[in-house]
Amino acid sequence: MQHNAPTHAPKVAQAPGDDAISRTLIQAVYRSRCLTDAAGELAILEVSRRNNPTHNITGVLVSHGGWFMQVLEGPVRAVNNLMAKIRTDSRNGEFLLLRAIGEWSMASTQVDADQFMALLDELMYGTGSAIHMLQDFIVDGRWRGTPES
Repeated sequence: MQHNAPTHAPKVAQAPGDDAISRTLIQAVYRSRCLTDAAGELAILEVSRRNNPTHNITGVLVSHGGWFMQVLEGPVRAVNNLMAKIRTDSRNGEFLLLRAIGEWSMASTQVDADQFMALLDELMYGTGSAIHMLQDFIVDGRWRGTPES
């Protein structure tokens, strides 16, 4: 099996007084319970569309059946600050970080058919150990095997 350790992600342009951690890019994915009505959801979108570009943050907010799922990408500090606000926002409940990956552009590994199917099955129906396995690979550059059942 061939494993390619993660490569580092591009950095955003440096502003005066900025540091390296502020320029490192990250992607975060979370889900939360929507505790607001349709007007509140619209207000969230309007504020996000106005504020996110000023912090170099992009993303997508998906809602269905009283739940939010959102992908955010941008500088580490900006995304972390936004996630802290979202986590404590009274319009959200049951916040769960699903994934946060940074400092790489594309990791790569080849696995056998059984490992591939086990990983796919775990990502679709499992307990989350597959996400941890992928994060371990991204951080350590080593593949540790199949997801734990």
